[in-house]
Amino acid sequence: MRELHGIQQTAVDLFASAFALYFVYAIIFSEPFFITTPIYLCCSYILAFCLFPARESSPRDRITALDLLLALATAGITAYFMVQYEYYVQRAGLFRTQDVVAGLVAVLLSIEVCRRVLGWSLPILSLAAIAYAMYGNWIPGALGHRGYRLDRVAGQIFSFDGIYGSVTSIYSTYVLLFVIFGAVIQSCGMGTFLLELSKSLVGRLTGGIAKTAVVSSGLLGSVVGSGAANIAVTGSFTIPIMKRSGYPAHVAGAIETVASTGGILMPPIMGSTAFILAAFTGTPYRDVALYSFLPAILFYWGIYAQVHMLSQKLAIPMQPAEESWWAIIRRDGYMLLPIVLIFVLIFQGITPYRAALWAIAAMLALHYLTPYGGKRMNLWELVRTFGEGAKLQLSVGVSAGVIGIIISMLVLPGLPLKIGSYAVAVSQGNLLVLLFMMIVVSYVFGMGIPAVAAYIILAVLAVPALTEAGLPQFNAHMIIMWFSLSALWTPPVAVGAFVASGIAGASPSKIGWYSVKLGISLYIIPFLMAFGTIINGSVPEILFAFFATAIGLYGFAAATEGYVGRPLAIWERAAFLILAILAMYPETTVRIGGMLLFGILLVYEHGSSWIKVLRRARSSAQGASTSKMEGSSWLR
Repeated sequence: MRELHGIQQTAVDLFASAFALYFVYAIIFSEPFFITTPIYLCCSYILAFCLFPARESSPRDRITALDLLLALATAGITAYFMVQYEYYVQRAGLFRTQDVVAGLVAVLLSIEVCRRVLGWSLPILSLAAIAYAMYGNWIPGALGHRGYRLDRVAGQIFSFDGIYGSVTSIYSTYVLLFVIFGAVIQSCGMGTFLLELSKSLVGRLTGGIAKTAVVSSGLLGSVVGSGAANIAVTGSFTIPIMKRSGYPAHVAGAIETVASTGGILMPPIMGSTAFILAAFTGTPYRDVALYSFLPAILFYWGIYAQVHMLSQKLAIPMQPAEESWWAIIRRDGYMLLPIVLIFVLIFQGITPYRAALWAIAAMLALHYLTPYGGKRMNLWELVRTFGEGAKLQLSVGVSAGVIGIIISMLVLPGLPLKIGSYAVAVSQGNLLVLLFMMIVVSYVFGMGIPAVAAYIILAVLAVPALTEAGLPQFNAHMIIMWFSLSALWTPPVAVGAFVASGIAGASPSKIGWYSVKLGISLYIIPFLMAFGTIINGSVPEILFAFFATAIGLYGFAAATEGYVGRPLAIWERAAFLILAILAMYPETTVRIGGMLLFGILLVYEHGSSWIKVLRRARSSAQGASTSKMEGSSWLR
């Protein structure tokens, strides 16, 4: 972003705050979508044109004439669309010359604003999608089609099926309000509170500072809902401390990157992908959060186990907190009330964005009644906090237009159904093969595309194939959502790894590859969603699957790090890996056998140390008994 000064900074801050406050008003008074959706896209574009320079050589401290011209063009086509809304509804499919011109201008603005903020990946995909829609008659075979004229393409894009479609609508309601909520709780001290609470919970354990990073990133990520923002917030505290404690720089960056990414999977708020999943599948958001809870816990258990073994291997000292967790809860536990309120309201059936609105109000009320740290925001700081929320969501907001272009151009000739049938034919209906294909595709899409964008495109292209192979629609979307999150850390282009590298002072590539190793559970758990009972089945079946998967992830951590209290031999690592796979195998008998053998292996690995602990405990008890007897005789 630019660093503006003087009147330009004030003007942009006021515009961003007005943008955020208008959508608070729109939620309160239920403004119709055909007003809020175009305004959301318009405000996001204008803000991005003002804050992000066009080129490396563009001024970094002021807004240029070109930026103002593009902002005016954005306002102009938005006003035109809103004025012509009734015409588009009444005469769908009939496009005048001015409609085609407006559509082409909208395409150029969407591509340019996305290029400035997110780079070329999404714009290139959108141009490829347009070319496919127009020149599909040149493509032989099943993927080809008759092709569409320019007026049809431009009209489809400049509509509620294109840039103003469902993705933009979801962003303008669910995503924006929760990002504003994240900005408000950060300004009120939530980040510092959660970090201190996490340190008090796990700081006294082996590798406590890394475990603090894992726990705090999970807690904060569940309310911030953005992996990159979570890395920037918690990583600025945890990464330097991890480095000072003895972790290599790239390892510290990877721990923070993977833990922050997992926050998107952690209820009650999760990330924007969860809201889009709920809208795509027609599933109430509370059900999405409920089904996501145990898999998210398993994801963090996998990271926690691997960090524990790594910390033992590196002989990282403990980092005990100055206060107990209970003392922190007694003094500052009120900070958790807005999060609890969101959880309660969502599970009572209140829409998530209204729950976010109530949580914002509750957080501000608590802040002015009992400010965390003793300092209250003044009115201008409060207004700017809302503006910061509008700025934080720009990485999502500017992608809405190009995602709308891509989806509309792929759906127009029916490509998703064609790809679904083609994928099933190539895999011969084998679900396991299809899932491995999804991993490869998600890796390719992860190169430079934000996680939410990767999920939306993959959901359009890949879900038909998974459902045709027999997977329930909800499971298919959950799997795609999990796979798409790897976009934050998969090299060569990984937004999360680049953010962490700036703090850690390490290579983004090294952070990315170590994140792949550390985040292995992100690739494993979706297979259990396809073949196991981790989100399907009765309560006993789900709990059994949860327990078995937890054992399996511990085995994967041991095999990956090669250390369980001591260095492991090659055959021991292989044994842990094989038994981990058996413990997670969907067949119940195999699972039970794998867990029993796993228990025998753990006794073999830890038996001698357990015996030593028992002997020390017995010796201490005998010593205490002798001292007590000697004390009694002395008293006599």
